Amino acid sequence: MITGIYIAIFAVAQAAMIVWIARSRIREKVILGTGDSRVLEAKSRVYGNFTEVVPTAILLMLIAELSGAPLWAIHWMGGLMILSRICHGIGLVRPPGYGPLRMLGMLLAMAVFVIGACLCVTLGLPQLL
Repeated sequence: MITGIYIAIFAVAQAAMIVWIARSRIREKVILGTGDSRVLEAKSRVYGNFTEVVPTAILLMLIAELSGAPLWAIHWMGGLMILSRICHGIGLVRPPGYGPLRMLGMLLAMAVFVIGACLCVTLGLPQLL
């Protein structure tokens, strides 16, 4: 199952982000929240956005794969989502926190959502009829 590979990649990335933020918390001496640290706030948003966006993409990929989508489509979705999270993360933590990389990351995530939704509908619709 191809989606399982992408779930593993995202799980490792999420674990790395937890360590990344924990180290910043220690350095900034912030136990809870982000304190007054803009760096910690940006890193927390990278993590938060990751946890908000990736599960939907994984579900779309899994349902599409189980419904018989071509494997190349699943790889495209997974690859685009990886690229999306890298671009978004870099674009958010680099001052001033907005710009072309962050926007590209958001657009790629939306593209994965639209591709996945289209695949799920086109593959699932015949079973409804």
